Amino acid sequence: MDKNGFKIIDTLELEDSDMDELLETMSDHDYFLGVDMLDEDECDAILNEFYKKAAAVYKEKPWSYLSETDIFELALESFGHKDKDNYYVSVMGHGEISRGVIFYQGLQGLQASFKMFVEPNEDIHQIATSQSYIALHFDQEDQLNEIDMTFVTRSGVSFKGVKELPYLRVQDSGMLPCPLEVIELIDMTELLDAALGMFKYLKKNKQLRDWLEKDQLFSMSISENGKVNYEFKQIEALLNQSLYIACYYDELSMRKLKKKVKLSQAHWEVDQFYLPNPIFEEDSDYLGYFPSVLVVVDRESEQIIGHHISEPMASELEFQTYFYELLMTLEKKPKNIFFKNQEVIQFIFPILEELEIEFEYDEHLLSASKVVEGIFNPILT
Repeated sequence: MDKNGFKIIDTLELEDSDMDELLETMSDHDYFLGVDMLDEDECDAILNEFYKKAAAVYKEKPWSYLSETDIFELALESFGHKDKDNYYVSVMGHGEISRGVIFYQGLQGLQASFKMFVEPNEDIHQIATSQSYIALHFDQEDQLNEIDMTFVTRSGVSFKGVKELPYLRVQDSGMLPCPLEVIELIDMTELLDAALGMFKYLKKNKQLRDWLEKDQLFSMSISENGKVNYEFKQIEALLNQSLYIACYYDELSMRKLKKKVKLSQAHWEVDQFYLPNPIFEEDSDYLGYFPSVLVVVDRESEQIIGHHISEPMASELEFQTYFYELLMTLEKKPKNIFFKNQEVIQFIFPILEELEIEFEYDEHLLSASKVVEGIFNPILT
C-alpha cells in the first residue's frame, strides 16, 4: 500500500470485447431481454422471481422506518470475497417521494455517493454523472419506459391496485442511467432478497437503528453455506480505506520515462470533467455516455499543456496512457500538480509515484477553470 492510501495493480492487457458489434446488430428490446442468451421461458422465469421480490420490498416499505442517510453493507460470499464485491445500500423515499432502494458497488461507489452530501457547491451534473449504482425505484406508470413495462408484463406478477410500479436503473460513472439486462436480474434478485432480510431484521430490532445516527454503518455478511453475521462499522474508516489503482505500464516503460523527463519548476493543474450532452449507441434510445475530458494546464501561464477526450469506460487506460505520452513528449515533469477531482489522480497516480511528483488538493483550480470557461464552454453549452 502506498503512503497515499492507493494500491497499484499491474494491468498490462485488457480483455477483448465484442459489445460494440453486439449492440450494432441488436435492438434495445432484444438487448435488454437477452434474446441471444435466454429463451422466452428462461427470461420470464427470471423476471418473475425478481418482480416477486420487488413486490415484497414494496410491501415491507423500509423507507417508513429507515432514513436516506442510513447506510448498510451487504457482503455476500457468492458475489466474491473482496471489498469491491460488497454492496452499500440505502433507502429512498423517507420523505414520501422517490421511493426505492439504491445499491452502490464497492467502496468507490460508496465514496462517490458521499459527494452528493459533502460537495454541494460543485456542478450537479459532474457529481451526478460520476455516480455508480443500481437503483430499484417505485413510481407511477407514466415514469416507466417501454422496456420497464415489458419487464413488468413479462414477469406475470400482478401489481393490480398498486399505484407505484417497480423499475430498475443502473449507472456506471459517466454513463447514462438505463434498465438492467434480464440476465443481470439473477444476481439482483439474490441481492434484493438479502437486503429485504436485513430490513426486516432492523425493523424487528429497533434499538439497533439508534446506532445508525452515530456515524455507524450496519453490515450483514452471508457465507456461501448461508451463515449470517451482523456487525457495525465506522463509516469514516471505510471511506478512508485504500483504493486499487491499475497500472498499465511495466517496470521497463516506467524506467524509460524516469530517465527521459527532467524536473521543471512548473506547477500544473489537472482536472477531469464530463461533457453535458450524451452520445448514444447507434440505434439505441437507452445506451449512452457522457464524454470524459482530461485537461492539463500550466498554473502560472494559464496555458493548456494538453487535453484528451475519452469514453468513460476507457478513461482509466486512456488518461494514464495520454499522461505518460505527454511527459515523454515534453521531456519534463512539473514540480507539483494541483487537483480537485480525486478520480483524475487515481488515473495517473502510478506515474506520479514513479516520478516522485508531489500533488496537492485545491478546491478551486482557477487556471483550469478559466480554460474550461474559455475553451470548453462552447461545447458545454
